[in-house]
Amino acid sequence: MPSDCQPRHVSLTVLPAAGHRPAPASRMSRKRFAVLLVVQALMIVHVLHWLWADTTLAPIEPSESMETVKDGVITVGTIFFALALGSTAILGRWFCGWGCHVVLLQDACAALLARLGIRPRPFRSRVLLWLPFLLALYMFVWPLVYRFALAPILQPNLTWPGFSMKLVTDDFWGTFPGWAVGIPFLLVCGALTVVFLGNKGYCTYACPYGGFFAPLDRFARARIRVSDACDQCGHCTAVCTSNVRVHEEVRDFRMVVDSGCMKCMDCVSACPKQALSFGFGPGPAQAAPAAARLFDLSIADEVFIAVVAGISFLAAYSLLPLLFASGLAVCITWVVWTGWRVLASRDASALGVVLRQAGRVRAAGVVAVLAAAGALGVVVPTAGAGVAAWMADRADRQVLVAEQMVFDADGVLPDRETIELVDAASTWYLRARSIGEGGWAVLSWRDREFSMRLAWLAAVKRDHARALEFLQAMHAEGTNEVIAASVARILRAARQGNEARTWVAGALAEYPMWEAIRDEEILWLMSEGRDEEAIEAARAWVAARPDSLNALRRLSVVLVERGSGDGEVHEGIALVDRTLELAPGNVGAMLVKANGFARLGQNDAAIATLQAAVRLAPTERGLWEALADACARAGRELEAQAALGEAERLAAEEQKRLEAQRR
Repeated sequence: MPSDCQPRHVSLTVLPAAGHRPAPASRMSRKRFAVLLVVQALMIVHVLHWLWADTTLAPIEPSESMETVKDGVITVGTIFFALALGSTAILGRWFCGWGCHVVLLQDACAALLARLGIRPRPFRSRVLLWLPFLLALYMFVWPLVYRFALAPILQPNLTWPGFSMKLVTDDFWGTFPGWAVGIPFLLVCGALTVVFLGNKGYCTYACPYGGFFAPLDRFARARIRVSDACDQCGHCTAVCTSNVRVHEEVRDFRMVVDSGCMKCMDCVSACPKQALSFGFGPGPAQAAPAAARLFDLSIADEVFIAVVAGISFLAAYSLLPLLFASGLAVCITWVVWTGWRVLASRDASALGVVLRQAGRVRAAGVVAVLAAAGALGVVVPTAGAGVAAWMADRADRQVLVAEQMVFDADGVLPDRETIELVDAASTWYLRARSIGEGGWAVLSWRDREFSMRLAWLAAVKRDHARALEFLQAMHAEGTNEVIAASVARILRAARQGNEARTWVAGALAEYPMWEAIRDEEILWLMSEGRDEEAIEAARAWVAARPDSLNALRRLSVVLVERGSGDGEVHEGIALVDRTLELAPGNVGAMLVKANGFARLGQNDAAIATLQAAVRLAPTERGLWEALADACARAGRELEAQAALGEAERLAAEEQKRLEAQRR
């Protein structure tokens, strides 16, 4: 890499022109900050309304558009994003500057740094400018390409469900990360990107929405324009918080053409000659906005940046949501690049600190090199582990074995193709685990997730000893009810009934509120034909957790299926009705209710219940089979044949789908 990789330009010093008073500061920054605060307040009110009313307007968030391109569900976020994109094609890239809460954080960070006398220099890279666009394609275009171009070949039964609307929600936070991810995201993307990459660093190099806003800006006829009063004082560039070289652009194009311009209007407000304005007019005579930028890096440098950014994103995205991963990746890229400059350049500095001067590495330079080496030492193996996790998941999703078969003591080994998939998935999961567990990853965040999958895959191969090894290791490190219940199921599948009973008794004694272990105990009692004990255990569960929907459902199932008389079956049906009041539309509960009516000989009631269920879930094959049986018992042969025909059709489609997945 060239040794002259220092910036080829210097920060612009603004001097008052002859006969001019010092140029005023921008009056728009305070107004825009107030608008962004209002946006933030509205977001908070939105969340508070959900907490108060239990239901509210779905999140007004562009990422909700992914639900539209994947499944045809038109959300509030889709409508909002479409309006933002449409207005951008007319007014330019205004939304980023005036409507984004992350911009509020970035501007606040930049203002704080300015008070401390720090003005981060923008990091100008050609290749990183492509990252937002590539992320936008991945989020919003790739799902459509896969469904309509690739799925007809790879998954011929994956049909487009058609468009539907979803404008309200009772699970507002369902698509958002928790505080443990949300707060670091805001710190990294709202502050650290500013420190490393300059004002609006996240918007420029990491935001996938900007990947659409920036190209659309080129079609806009509303732009920052200049009059003949401009005397090239440069104050517009000095106050711009979007890193646009305004004075050069208006000189060369008579308007601002850089797609990084977010229409903050600081340049218009601060111009001492009032030579700048925002208005409509013809577009630029030459469509080359990128030519107005000055870049700090050579082509060889850009290749290095591209490789580091790619590896960093793979590593971050294997652990974090995409928006967080992109911001963290560009920050890591800057750290690695800075360390490399110390080694490759005769002179290097960063954040106002001299790292190397006249060939001599300063102490700060040593720190920069160590930071770069440490970052690479984490991201390279983590990226490898992320690829391994993807390969493991790809093979794992093709292991299609029913739970009943896996945990049945009389179960048999699956076919050779399934065993090969199990072995491949297990190998990749072992590689995806942390170095301490013999894998590639530096961090152990996903070790328990992978261990659980390894236990399941071992159980599929009926290697119960191996499955128990994974589960008991997790139990020793920090157990939960799912792990405890899984241990019990594996012990029973391995015909270790006494050990299973001891395990369940100990878990319930120590954790009496655990529902999964109680459910496992009841299922085990039912499997052994100990119906009275199963009913007693289910009643004890409801007594301990009277408001638990799971407890009510399990007791209703046991009473309907194993009740000793009509009284207990009627009690079970009444409990099913209660669960349906708490969670309407549960077709599984409706199937249990129909089974209860069948036990009582009330076939017409069973048929009516199943007909209501298939209207709610017309693609559930088991419901059609149950309806066919109920109609046959009632002597309604034509209806029974029609229901059986639909069940056979769904079974054939399911088989084709499974074969397509395996291909």
